[in-house]
Amino acid sequence: MSSTATTNGAQPAAQPWLAQELREVVEELAGFERASASAGERRAADWIATRMRAHGHTATIEVERAHGGYWWPLGLLNGSMALAGWAVRRRPSRWLRLLSGVLGTGAAAAIWDEVGGGRLWFRRAVLPHRDTFNVVAEAGDPDGAETVVVVAHHDAAHSGLVFHPALPRLFAERFPEQHERAKQTAPIMYATWLGPVMVALGSLLGRAGLVRAGSLLAGCAAGAMLDIGR
Repeated sequence: MSSTATTNGAQPAAQPWLAQELREVVEELAGFERASASAGERRAADWIATRMRAHGHTATIEVERAHGGYWWPLGLLNGSMALAGWAVRRRPSRWLRLLSGVLGTGAAAAIWDEVGGGRLWFRRAVLPHRDTFNVVAEAGDPDGAETVVVVAHHDAAHSGLVFHPALPRLFAERFPEQHERAKQTAPIMYATWLGPVMVALGSLLGRAGLVRAGSLLAGCAAGAMLDIGR
């Protein structure tokens, strides 16, 4: 029986060799910590490169520099604006409001750059960096007319409460029509941008309510990033 045959109307059976390959890969890589830019990431890269070579493919490990965690820049920027908003509410002087507005504008720009896949200038300028490891392997005819590029992570991303599957499920239950029309999940990381924007605008315009709401939102975003980081 072929590997794509079905039994009693069931889904096509997985090829035995593929199932075994997936089991070995998952069990190996899931067996140790693999945070970005860490020794575990290097261990995973070495293992993957060795396995690629065993299959007859060329494989090299490229070493780059990276910070290794988006929660630090987003958390620090939001936390600082939560404190700035609190200071403005405590002592709403003209100069303090101006300073908060300028800092909030800069924080909002840095966050937009972070979540939008920009130059990441804040983390490059402020946060420490470590070695990160990329595996590059080649297979097939090097003189072929076309090239297919496959990209995948071998590090393990941090999770957190904001990624809990109950949240999108709750949205789908409450707003089924909008969920049906949606072509992607809600970009929740962009919510980390709103707090600093509100603090900046509230400070510059002298709107205490806007500053208060922005401070609260920025504080919640900083707490969410702390949860992800831990």
